[in-house]
Amino acid sequence: MARYYFDIVENGRELVDDYGDELSSDDEAKRHVRQLLAEQAKSLLRNKGAGEIIVKVRDASGSRFHAKLSVSLE
Repeated sequence: MARYYFDIVENGRELVDDYGDELSSDDEAKRHVRQLLAEQAKSLLRNKGAGEIIVKVRDASGSRFHAKLSVSLE
């Protein structure tokens, strides 16, 4: 098990994850990222109608990967 941190950048504003989650693998972390993106996209569409969300994933050794999602309601 490793501790993964999920920093969220929404429209340029970054929320740093100081706590993280204990997960068994990068694959499990990627599943968590997909869930985070879906939740953030719903909130963004409901409140602003458009925007960009980036989830930066890191562990104790540093950056692992990131995911970016752009959403708009036209």
